[in-house]
Amino acid sequence: MATLMVFDALRAFDYLNQKGTIDRAKIVVLGESMGGRNAIIAAAIEPRFKMAIGISTGGYGLPDAGNANTTRFLRTFDPDNYIALISPRKVVIFHSENDKTQPFEIGLKSFNLAREPKSFYRVTEATHGLSQSMKPNVIKEVEEAVK
Repeated sequence: MATLMVFDALRAFDYLNQKGTIDRAKIVVLGESMGGRNAIIAAAIEPRFKMAIGISTGGYGLPDAGNANTTRFLRTFDPDNYIALISPRKVVIFHSENDKTQPFEIGLKSFNLAREPKSFYRVTEATHGLSQSMKPNVIKEVEEAVK
């Protein structure tokens, strides 16, 4: 299922890239929760994405499965294995300290694996997902990326 969602993000990029009214150099991928995981992987695969933004997201933190092939296979779904590949494009992570679905530490760990340029926004008033306090900074980051 996750691979299909990454595939969808890549095909959406292709569609936008074909539109004559879209500046191909300014396409940003953004996702929330599982969508954030998929956005990170898609941005690592498709180097023409301008930037990746993840909201309430992070890697799975999967342990070693005990079998090298199984472990390697499972890690193909973990955005933590991709996030460093996005550089030199920017990665932005938004995460709430109060997120009970995706613990704050998961988002912070993924952020720490990213290379520069990168930004991390910590919020406290929300739980999981896009919050009102995130919106102005999400807009700011996108606007800066597409200048």
